[in-house]
Amino acid sequence: CKFVDDGQTRIADEDVDGLTFLGVIGMIDPPRVGVAAAIARCRRAGVRVIMITGDQRATALAIGREIGLFESEGRLEGLVHTEKEIALMTDREFSAVLKSAVIFARVSPQTKLRIVSGLQEQGHVVAMTGDGVNDAPALKKASIGVAMGISGTDVAKDVADMVLADDNFVSIVSAIEEGRIVFRNVKQTTAYLFMTNMGEFVTIFACMAIGLPLPLLPVQILWMNLVTDGFPDVALATEPPSGDTLSEQPFGRNAPIISKNALVLTAVTCVVMCSGTIALYAFALADGDLAYARTVAFTAMAMFQLWNVFNMRSMTQSIFTLGFFTNRYVLAAVIVSFALQAAVLYLPYLQGVFSTKPIGGVEWLLIFAVTGSIVVIVEAYKSMCRKGFVPKSWQ
Repeated sequence: CKFVDDGQTRIADEDVDGLTFLGVIGMIDPPRVGVAAAIARCRRAGVRVIMITGDQRATALAIGREIGLFESEGRLEGLVHTEKEIALMTDREFSAVLKSAVIFARVSPQTKLRIVSGLQEQGHVVAMTGDGVNDAPALKKASIGVAMGISGTDVAKDVADMVLADDNFVSIVSAIEEGRIVFRNVKQTTAYLFMTNMGEFVTIFACMAIGLPLPLLPVQILWMNLVTDGFPDVALATEPPSGDTLSEQPFGRNAPIISKNALVLTAVTCVVMCSGTIALYAFALADGDLAYARTVAFTAMAMFQLWNVFNMRSMTQSIFTLGFFTNRYVLAAVIVSFALQAAVLYLPYLQGVFSTKPIGGVEWLLIFAVTGSIVVIVEAYKSMCRKGFVPKSWQ
């Protein structure tokens, strides 16, 4: 400070002399609680995090260290860049920088857009966060534009694909985890439906090929599609996360719903369902009662599918690790489907509709023993997956 006469109304260059030092005030915008842990989770998930900021290099570097952006505290050369450095780079040099850069400081809106475009050209799926008008071009260009719901401008929110209600980076990581769970459940549910329908088709085709009468009537197939497929199919979509979802291998942008692993499992389950159902069908058919034999085949196929619901809660983890009773929706769906299947066998009115007959105790024991084998066989295949005999790229 400096004391001047009361009548002085202007300050010239020569007046800024002989000042008295009072002190220094420092201000910081601290990272949110949990960001460091969220970045560590991103790293486990195979998600690369880059900081793009308007702050000075030293400030950005200090914050980056605090939140764990750098994998080690060794040399940081080539990891932190400023607008001035980037402006002098050719496209080839800039592309090389993007492969390892962790922080971009003092950048302009044009450079933000250049960063996003460069990463996309390298084949990355880019999520860009921003809150200001100057972030709008990069938000629009990004694969997923993420705007701040509290501090974000209307322009940023309008061009973004997603708006964070709490302006918290941790929410993005939670969304990634939830997305992986949803995609995994979609894959498992689709694979279950594919397996059960292929099992029915192969069984009918095999019986025709060896000269046996049709083991299943159209109305019985329709019943299985509605009941033993319908309820468990919906229940499988509710499968909760097991273990550390983010540590699993990330899915590619073009990852198929029916993976190679699902195709192999389909082949395995089709062989088991077909051979088991035909064996029970032929055993019951030996008495000469076609309607009874079809009832046995109908029930056997339905039970194969209900056992397979437990298998498809995970295509790699053992059901004995997950537990048969940990997903109450799947358990309820299996119980309801089994009860409805029993109703078709023992209620007189439904017997007439579906051409079924009551099954005896011996047949029930055989059906449970044969159909339960699908759990053992699929468990053996899952064990091979976990031990590395099946390539992870197939999963």
